[in-house]
Amino acid sequence: MSRKQKNEQPRTHAEAQRIDPVGGAPASASETAEYVAEMCAELRMLAESSAEYIASMSCELATLASSAKLERLSALLDSVRQEAESAA
Repeated sequence: MSRKQKNEQPRTHAEAQRIDPVGGAPASASETAEYVAEMCAELRMLAESSAEYIASMSCELATLASSAKLERLSALLDSVRQEAESAA
């Protein structure tokens, strides 16, 4: 199934220029820039929510590892948690 059939947004600059909302000319430079800005904002939100999820899960896994006396693994998972929290 093609991207057009799925109603997905274009993902490259060349695809963004082919956006044809009215059936006329390709997207203007300002429309393309707006689209790119929207996609960048979505990517930032995805990265932040992914980092928050990783921090949460690594914290739970570190607790599980610690209670199983897997101290080295617990310490590594705690490092992962700290890194994810700094990225969120």
